Amino acid sequence: MRRRRLLQLSGVAVTAAVAGCLGNNPPPPRRSNAISDVALGDQSESLTVNVADDPWVMSRYDADTSGSLAEPSSVLAALSPVGLASAQKGGGRGGSGATGRGTGGYTTAPRTGHGYAVYHGGDDDDEWYENHRDEVQRYGAAAGALGFAYLGSNAAFTDDPPGPGPVPWDEKRTEPSDTETFDLSRPGWYRVATKLDGENVNHDFGWAAVDVRVDSQFGQDSYDIEEEWKVSPRI
Repeated sequence: MRRRRLLQLSGVAVTAAVAGCLGNNPPPPRRSNAISDVALGDQSESLTVNVADDPWVMSRYDADTSGSLAEPSSVLAALSPVGLASAQKGGGRGGSGATGRGTGGYTTAPRTGHGYAVYHGGDDDDEWYENHRDEVQRYGAAAGALGFAYLGSNAAFTDDPPGPGPVPWDEKRTEPSDTETFDLSRPGWYRVATKLDGENVNHDFGWAAVDVRVDSQFGQDSYDIEEEWKVSPRI
């Protein structure tokens, strides 16, 4: 009986451990200030991209704290998305809410301070950052490059959207100016992204991207912007 009891307890412990592992939700998207605006250019036939005046990025990169800008707790309010994804209420990290670009979740997705929908954003992102405030820092960054690429038609993009990070660029501009313009060739999805290099630390923070869906204006050769998603790696 004692051996059976030990086996039962061991089974409970293993089950609890497995459940704990499966219950661990992924961290939220990394927060950054990289691209302040993406808009239609002259005659609505191009995209005008504005690089943020003071780029920064949140990271778990462990550097001397003198290289960071501020403690996360002191800037948390400024980082909070505007609005919540109602479809994710109660879902927690990694829930099945409005996270998919091209799949109908745009209207209910949380928004950044610049108005972009947040890919894989959730209503508990602030809570995660608060609970992990000792693990992340906010670093000043510089836009080392600006990339632009056509990702495909809306149908093709919905079937196989690219994840965060760089893609094969149609154009790549090093040391970009504050405002850059790119010609639109056809309707569909485009990605613009900045490569973030540490300003006060010697570190490559990767890319911060915005995916934009444009459609043709009826009977014209110009375009309308239908969706804008901020696409970031998980922190």
